[in-house]
Amino acid sequence: MKDRSLTFAAPTCGERCRQNTPENAFPQVRTILPGDAGWGGPVSPLLGSVQATRAHVYVTGNHEYHTEAQGWVDLMDALGWEPLRNRHLLLERGGDTLVVAGVDDVTAESSGLAGHRAHLAGALRGADPELPVLLLAHQPAFVDRAAAEGVDLQISGHTHGGQIWPFHYPVRLDQPALAGLSHHGARTLLHTSRGAGFWGPPFRVFALSEITLLVLRSPRQPASS
Repeated sequence: MKDRSLTFAAPTCGERCRQNTPENAFPQVRTILPGDAGWGGPVSPLLGSVQATRAHVYVTGNHEYHTEAQGWVDLMDALGWEPLRNRHLLLERGGDTLVVAGVDDVTAESSGLAGHRAHLAGALRGADPELPVLLLAHQPAFVDRAAAEGVDLQISGHTHGGQIWPFHYPVRLDQPALAGLSHHGARTLLHTSRGAGFWGPPFRVFALSEITLLVLRSPRQPASS
């Protein structure tokens, strides 16, 4: 990317937060949903009305595998969200290109569903290794694999920021990050969204909900002499 920016909205939420999100709140961005689309109730038709000028993409989370994961994938596809199941797409702007890849949740393989697993090599197969890579992986713990493959940015959810103090302590034992931006390996950044919904008890304590707006900018190119 040559001194240009790409903007992404990254909601991770259940039905209750979707009912309170203004329709088309982010009309000019690329929208991503890093898993757990169906937890907390049926998927709202509001997801089908979300607009994005480039793409809105989706990967599975662990909660999809508590029910019928393939059904959620099919429904999200029908609502206009592009499932990135161990594959990637290219976003182009002004002659520059970004690889946007996604993997199934790490719990997918143990679900027993045919073809469901987290397969990063498959997600990146055929991508130009010189291009920057944004990876969607539901759980922050996947970042070790992402860093080993030289992924530039991984976007995750899953943690709910701990949701209810002091549960952030056991969550932190299970995941390398609780919320926000962190650095891993030589080049990989991880952004962990706290999400906008909740799991279990319908409230949060010291873990604010969020819909994340990310603006990606490449370093400025040196001026020509």
